Amino acid sequence: MKRNRRYIRYCMILAAMLLLAGCSTEPGEEVREDDDRGYNLPVDGTEREEAEQDCAAVLELTKEFWQDAQDEGGVLTAEEAEAMAGVIAEQGDPVTTFDLYQNMKNYEVMDDFLEGCEGGKSGEAAEYEVYKDGSIGRKKFICDGEDLYVLSVTCSWRGEKQSIGEMTYTRAERWNYTDRGWFFYKLCTPGYPEVTEVLYSNAMLRVKPYEEECAEISRTCLEPIAYEGNNLLWSDWDPGNMDDLDYNGLFQYLYELDSGEIFDSARYTEGIPAEEFESLMTRYLPVSPEQLREYASYDARSGIYEWIALGVGNRTKSVMDLSEPEVVDIEENEDGTVTLTVDAVSEGMMDDAVLTHRLTVRFTDGGGIEFLKNEVEGDALERMPDYVYRIQES
Repeated sequence: MKRNRRYIRYCMILAAMLLLAGCSTEPGEEVREDDDRGYNLPVDGTEREEAEQDCAAVLELTKEFWQDAQDEGGVLTAEEAEAMAGVIAEQGDPVTTFDLYQNMKNYEVMDDFLEGCEGGKSGEAAEYEVYKDGSIGRKKFICDGEDLYVLSVTCSWRGEKQSIGEMTYTRAERWNYTDRGWFFYKLCTPGYPEVTEVLYSNAMLRVKPYEEECAEISRTCLEPIAYEGNNLLWSDWDPGNMDDLDYNGLFQYLYELDSGEIFDSARYTEGIPAEEFESLMTRYLPVSPEQLREYASYDARSGIYEWIALGVGNRTKSVMDLSEPEVVDIEENEDGTVTLTVDAVSEGMMDDAVLTHRLTVRFTDGGGIEFLKNEVEGDALERMPDYVYRIQES
């Protein structure tokens, strides 16, 4: 399954780091005179040399993987990225890949560093990230006992030559290391009047190991759907209450779950044929074709379900944007179904459980899944804006 959302976030963060401006602060917030911007800080010559040497070394170690990726279209598979990370990890540094649910290698180093930071202890830790295009990010986290800084650079091969990108040194405006092992941080970025729009500079890393069975279910069954553009996982529904799901919005995500391919919107500019739409929905949900034609946006004359891309006018802006589902408990029921307790991990809110829901499913032969019921715990839905459906009914 392709994971473009995380790559997009990486690009957004990189773009923000390349702007030359200061870090916005809250009114009355005190800042040190020698570090008032927090952004585009000078890079010490020794640190720069160390980073360049480290990047050159890991590129040499992983050149074979990069060459194999070029032969296969310039994109690493999850398995190739994991193998690549294993080679880098032999140096003893923490390493992650673009697979959100893959455990960080040498996590103890990062865990010790962050716990020390929480206790006001100075220290540093270099962490490597393997990206989908085969490039490698090196982030050195430095704590001076009070503030956290990130020295960041990306390196890659360009033909037979090594390429090391622009190096940035930035203060974290805020950060959080949760008991479950999620490390969230937000980098300093320009504020008004330097820019007129808020720049996204949040990032998150899972540090502590994640139970393998939970990770596999999250990766294969839930991540393709997640919480953006549909409300399957953040609304209450069951077989007797199916009318509030956004079926027209959900189609593209079930398509990707079912096929393992990126949704091709060009195929559906005129809508989705009823047979294709209903076949997919009834395969994954306890809903009939008759119910779909009643609940979804459907044109009976043409036999077409409406579909339009997610955009400004039909997007729900909430804490669920770019949140990721994480299974934290698996309960087997007597009738053969399974109830998953799932936390929505929110990078934007820096919260590893911005919403918790219990999702009942049935795993089918061949590795398939049927979604049977979802129940959001507590009052999380009451604190969120109303869901905006993909198709706006007139």
